[in-house]
Amino acid sequence: MSLTIYGMPASRAFRCLWAAHELGLAYESVPYSFLGPETKEPAYLAINPNGSIPAIVDDGFPLFESLAINLYLARKAGKLWPPGLQAEAQVLARGVVTAIAPGPFASDINIHARDQPDAVAAKVPARRIGTDEDMAGAAIFLASRAGDYVVGATLTVDGGVAYAS
Repeated sequence: MSLTIYGMPASRAFRCLWAAHELGLAYESVPYSFLGPETKEPAYLAINPNGSIPAIVDDGFPLFESLAINLYLARKAGKLWPPGLQAEAQVLARGVVTAIAPGPFASDINIHARDQPDAVAAKVPARRIGTDEDMAGAAIFLASRAGDYVVGATLTVDGGVAYAS
């Protein structure tokens, strides 16, 4: 069996790398950057048409989005996944939530944005890295009445990186 996880650890791919490690799965890590050109190449777009990370290929089966990947890996490993339809429904009820997905923000996990903010900002369509105010605005939106209508979605706060071509 062959499992490949695409995405650098200082990104949402960390969730998948950590899950695979905890589940005891053998895998190859390909540390593609969310800002790198490799995610826009035809070979990678065949794996993830969104051109974002993380993504996996497991014995020729491509999958993307970290929650979907982690649920798949848990079921594949037969660990951290409950038996039975009702128990599975409980996992999904608690796993499919509305979330904020930050992009390039200066932080200890995103050392590139922290240590080289101008270089990272130059690659972001908005031409800047995120700020605390950006995250606060996203959180206020999700906590507001309007946020009640956004269910099971990921609010991407990344200055346009995920949708840049």
